[in-house]
Amino acid sequence: MRGTTLKRLLLPLLWVLFLVVEVVALRAASGMLFSDDLESRFRGDFPAYVRYEALLEEYGRFDTDIIALFEADSFADGESHVVMEDFLLDVQFLPHIEAVLSPFSFTVAGADGSPQQLFAPDLSPEDLTERLHAARAAQGGLSRVLSEDLGAAQVLVVIPDMPTETGARADLLAQMRALAAEVSDGTGVTVTLTGYPVIRASVTQRLDADTALLNSLGVVAGLAVALIALRSVALALVIAFTAHTARLWSITALLPLGYDINAVTITLPTLILVMSFSEAIHLGIATRRAYADGQPRPLRRAVASVWPAALLASVVTAGAFAALLLSSSALVSGLAVFGVLAIVISTPLIFAVFALQVVTLDRLVGFQRFVRQPTPTPTPSGARGPALLAAVVQRGKGAITLVGLGLVALSTAGYLMLQPNYGLFEGLRDGDPEIEALHRIEVQFGPLTSLEFEHPVSADVDLAAVARTLGEVSGWGDAFALPAPRDAARALGDGLPQVLRNRLVSDDGTRTLISLPYAYDGSALARRDITALEARIAQEPALADLGPATGVVHVSSFASERILNAFSLCFALAAAASGVLIAIWLRSPLLGLVSMLPNILPITAVGAWMWLAGQPFSFTSGIALTIAFGIAVDDTVHLLNRARQEARADGAWSEASILRALRGIAPTLVLTSAVLIGGLIGTLFSSLPSLVDFGILTIAVFVLALLADLLLLPALLLVSLPYVNRHP
Repeated sequence: MRGTTLKRLLLPLLWVLFLVVEVVALRAASGMLFSDDLESRFRGDFPAYVRYEALLEEYGRFDTDIIALFEADSFADGESHVVMEDFLLDVQFLPHIEAVLSPFSFTVAGADGSPQQLFAPDLSPEDLTERLHAARAAQGGLSRVLSEDLGAAQVLVVIPDMPTETGARADLLAQMRALAAEVSDGTGVTVTLTGYPVIRASVTQRLDADTALLNSLGVVAGLAVALIALRSVALALVIAFTAHTARLWSITALLPLGYDINAVTITLPTLILVMSFSEAIHLGIATRRAYADGQPRPLRRAVASVWPAALLASVVTAGAFAALLLSSSALVSGLAVFGVLAIVISTPLIFAVFALQVVTLDRLVGFQRFVRQPTPTPTPSGARGPALLAAVVQRGKGAITLVGLGLVALSTAGYLMLQPNYGLFEGLRDGDPEIEALHRIEVQFGPLTSLEFEHPVSADVDLAAVARTLGEVSGWGDAFALPAPRDAARALGDGLPQVLRNRLVSDDGTRTLISLPYAYDGSALARRDITALEARIAQEPALADLGPATGVVHVSSFASERILNAFSLCFALAAAASGVLIAIWLRSPLLGLVSMLPNILPITAVGAWMWLAGQPFSFTSGIALTIAFGIAVDDTVHLLNRARQEARADGAWSEASILRALRGIAPTLVLTSAVLIGGLIGTLFSSLPSLVDFGILTIAVFVLALLADLLLLPALLLVSLPYVNRHP
């Protein structure tokens, strides 16, 4: 009696527990953080980053300042430079702002030698024009903030302690934009805010919108495919709820570990969602078949038929994520950890949540009512499509195998020709106002990026001469250095803010920075230029005391090479691991090797296409191809699982069992691939080019992987039959 009561109460208790966890997960997910990844992708234990970190510790951060670009016909016109002056007077009172550097920071010597304002109010536009040109020629620093045609000016708003909280940063930027709009309204002067903080805020805002878009379209695509596959609204909703819960709970479980949404990790929730949909559809089709065929304990039989393949596919996918742990980038290795944990959590959840719903429906209304009609064939052409496919593979197995092996060889050669390259603003749209403003700044004032060199300070050292020599040796233009730390205030006129002095001089006053502007055009070219420069510096006696190069340009160029090259190793290890796991599962090294080829081909084919198209190997492509490989293996594993089941039913591997498995599983593979592709369609509508590129690459891999699994894999299995252990 008591046992019966407990059994009766177990299901309601499970639902109560489930709903409690669901509510907690929803509340936790609503507080998910969004961040950019412009710097964290280089954080690691390699020399270039260690040197850069030492620079930041000694001289402070250089990437927290906001640039206000003022543009007018001429700032020699009184009304135009008054707009800039009004902005300067008010912006200093905003929170977190410690200093401002602008053309107003400079002075000129009067007739008596005393400093005078650069923009003297009593000068005519003609006289002011003459003064500004003379001052630019005499003071190199002024040419960095006032353009040669006097039509553009930079205001550097120094914020050493930029708020880390997204809302506080957004509020500060909103206040600055409002102030810029207020002072420039109706004057003909345009003011554009740019710089790393502005770009980061823009990226963060777009990530928020893109996350909602990706997950919404993922659910719609998965639900639509489930309806097509099962022709049952109730069963499709069961599958959708299963996938939603697996995604929600697994991602929420990562939040205490520091998971946040950035341009790299934004795809993880959607990937977990579409993978969960894919496995849930496999489970749904097997469950419906078991109920429709009147099998005893149909749910248990369905789970038993699906879980070996689901488990192995999850292990292989987790292995692809785990391979990314080899990366020196903290961002990439963090994605690896989060990906592995999300798969480990979501896989058992898929089976548990699906079973909970089926058992509940069975008890309340009888699950049999959803499967009264015969099991539908989930293809428009009925059984003719799979039968035709099997016939093509059977007759052309030799030709398909030869063509497939040839494509693997050729595409691998093309893939290996890919060259790693990284751009500082890789993945950002050129048409964005803040990016366009940076381009205009570089045209008017020269490169924004620079190499930084430390140099010791002493009474007998002419730092200006050292900087001049460095500029001549580089051939890139003038380098900049203070005449001496004690002259820092005089170098830019009266009252150079202490926070700016600290960026030029070490705390103990014994070292100073010399900056060499460099027009950054990708990491590959920068590495070549910097290496050549270092060789020339070593041959120049006047630069013997110059420290090694560092800065954003240096760390992004050299760290990115190591990180990007590691992706190829990650992919190779993931491919090898998948082959070993499948070989152990099927107890056949040959089948393990055979299974690798259809999964390697899509990756190398996409890589070869990138090489032919002149596309570099980037962060986005490295992550996309490695992860897509792990997910694409799912179809391979399910086909092999079905083939093994058919072989066990026959007592041995045979041509008939392989073709029967192909006919039976092909429609399901098409549907689950449609879920993967449809779920990632949303990336193509993203406002972040890096996310669009990720979507294009992964979708291309999934399409090619489906074709390889439907044609090349069964052909390889048929050709390999004489050499395979006949007992499955």
